[in-house]
Amino acid sequence: MHTGNAYDVIDTMTSEQCGWGWIRLDHREILEVRDSSGTTVRRLVWHKGGQDYESPKPAYGWIDLEDILYFDGTLDVPTADNVPHREGGAVKAKGMAPIGAPLVQGTDSFENGVPFWNNLEDEWDASFKLGKACEAEPQTYHYKVIATEDHNGIPITWQYKKNRSSSRYNKYADGGADYGDGTAKYAWLMWNFLTTADGETKLGGGGMMRGLVKNGQEFYRCKVKAIRAKAWAYMGTEQVGEITAWYIKTRGNTHSPYLYGWLITEHRGINSDGSFGNSVLHYE
Repeated sequence: MHTGNAYDVIDTMTSEQCGWGWIRLDHREILEVRDSSGTTVRRLVWHKGGQDYESPKPAYGWIDLEDILYFDGTLDVPTADNVPHREGGAVKAKGMAPIGAPLVQGTDSFENGVPFWNNLEDEWDASFKLGKACEAEPQTYHYKVIATEDHNGIPITWQYKKNRSSSRYNKYADGGADYGDGTAKYAWLMWNFLTTADGETKLGGGGMMRGLVKNGQEFYRCKVKAIRAKAWAYMGTEQVGEITAWYIKTRGNTHSPYLYGWLITEHRGINSDGSFGNSVLHYE
């Protein structure tokens, strides 16, 4: 919603509060799309999507700045006072992407990353950054979106939080099934993953989306240790599987900057005898 300065996010918003013609933005960065000469041909911002609109749920995705009639631009000096941010979470939770972080623009690879919001110190922590660039392996991979309804898909019952019914892993690997008319096939590129590096400690919320990874999209794995996260039973505390995420880089075309983030790349269930079953790869 347009509020005359940046944007306003209210967690109790309804479709009446964000009416026809208005959108909500996760205003972390401006993505520049470039042609073969290096000239910027489009400037995009990230659409929040998700809840709080009339059904069907609008999808997350990139919006061209030229298509936004009222846009106030960036805040020159983001601080704890003039930028919205997520409250809660431990210091250096190693994964929480801040709301309203300084924009990442003006570099070829967004290599600076996004500072972590330290709510206990009431300040941005620029020594710990999310989505920053890193060295990648030379091998190329292509993402494989495995639909939830596929017998090889991540079961809809698998949770990243104990005793929950809505913290579903599957929607991060088959994101398009939950939005629009449910026919799009894509996964989420995330600023942060759903758990910390131990694979069990959950974050305050869920994954913070940075971009879409379509079926067949090329990507590179960064030289960062994978996260092997535990999957819990529906409304229970029993581990039923394991999800693997890689830190990767990818881009929309060969002339645009790379984006970096976490991507689900593998899952496997637990057999009745407690052993792991065969892994299902989400890439080729």
